[in-house]
Amino acid sequence: MKYTTTFLFTLGLVFSCSQNTELKQSDIEQIEQLEKDYVNGWFAETPQEAVLEVFEENVVFIPHHGDDAVIGKENLRDFFWPNGTGGIVHYFNHYPDTIEGNQSIAWVRGRFDIKYSWIEELDTVTTLNEGNYVLIARKNKQDWKIATFIFNDPVAQVEE
Repeated sequence: MKYTTTFLFTLGLVFSCSQNTELKQSDIEQIEQLEKDYVNGWFAETPQEAVLEVFEENVVFIPHHGDDAVIGKENLRDFFWPNGTGGIVHYFNHYPDTIEGNQSIAWVRGRFDIKYSWIEELDTVTTLNEGNYVLIARKNKQDWKIATFIFNDPVAQVEE
């Protein structure tokens, strides 16, 4: 009986893992759309809501240059829009190279470029930047959300 129970448990474990082995084409398309929604959210009428919509509540956002991780949607809101205000995104592009994973978790690796302006001591500062990113998305019921986002880039180049 002991061996039968162990065998059935092992068989069930193997079967449950094998059911989650590959991304379906529909999952890949949803993850591609998730990325587009993130980028396009910066140009929405209400960017805070549109951008934050793509993230899980307990998202971990790991910014560049060794800055501390930002954990949770509300902390991410404060990171992107300190004091409730943000800058102007002139352009922002994601170029995904790879989408891999299974039907419950996936990762995307790619490059990005961005032009961004903000007011600093009554002057407008504009930066141009490009770099690499990795995001981890998790499927929640029927849709995908970003669970972890990591990016890195050189120090932004200030446009003169």
